[in-house]
Amino acid sequence: MARSSTCSDCEAPLVVQSTRGPLPTLCPSCKDDRRRTRQRKPADKRTFRVLSLGAGQQSSALLVLSALGRLPKLDLVVFADTQWERKVVYDNVDRLERIATDAGIPFERVTAGALRDTAVEDDFVPMPVYGFHGDKPVVMRQQCTMDWKIKPIRRRVRELAGPLHGLTVEMWLGISYEETYRLKPSPVAYIEHVYPLIDLKWTRAHCVEFLAGQGLTDVPRSSCIACPFKSAGEFRRMASEAPGEWADAVDFDERLRARPDPMFVHHSRKPLPLILGAPVETDLWGNECEGYCGV
Repeated sequence: MARSSTCSDCEAPLVVQSTRGPLPTLCPSCKDDRRRTRQRKPADKRTFRVLSLGAGQQSSALLVLSALGRLPKLDLVVFADTQWERKVVYDNVDRLERIATDAGIPFERVTAGALRDTAVEDDFVPMPVYGFHGDKPVVMRQQCTMDWKIKPIRRRVRELAGPLHGLTVEMWLGISYEETYRLKPSPVAYIEHVYPLIDLKWTRAHCVEFLAGQGLTDVPRSSCIACPFKSAGEFRRMASEAPGEWADAVDFDERLRARPDPMFVHHSRKPLPLILGAPVETDLWGNECEGYCGV
């Protein structure tokens, strides 16, 4: 003889064919919902503060501000090495690592390999170099920031930050007040882009002044040796201050121009040695909208 009752949660009718045992109080669907609720752990909300260190003036200022306690203490500093940075950048990374270590801030270096080798050897140049499609000037897709900076940093953060459940990663980016056009939301749900220099209303000049007050007077602008965002003035200074790096950039430019579809490092689409006498140019770093380079 069938017996009937209703689900205590959704009030759906329940029909039991057996005459033995107690009547059920939940329908199968509500029973599963309650089981899942019991198994679901409450969110352990955590904030993991990470500085994406370019080792330029702005990101260097952020690290020092945190080390001095003028900004919240960082949980991690990550420098993504393209293996083609300028020597002054590597010297600054070494110095910043010592500052972070003294302040008890974990410091990591990550790399996706040698960017220069990939750009020379592969068919696709993963840098925003300049060329022509017929008579039309074109710029190659900028893949270097994503593959050599962003992805290695995200990978290391995932390894060190722990479970994603309840986690918010504050990714500090060294974009200063005059560069608000470079702000960009994070495409990854667990990462929130944070811009402390914007909150402080600090420009690059404020960062340089602050670093000088801490005895750091020679912090460079971070960039690869032959970065296509460099101006003629930056290449002139490189030729004067670091002849070996200038020769490397010229050799790389020659290799690009020797390809079946010639490409150029400088936006004028001229061989690098010919641009040393070029007039002062507009800053091209606004084209780097990710906030991981030039800072």
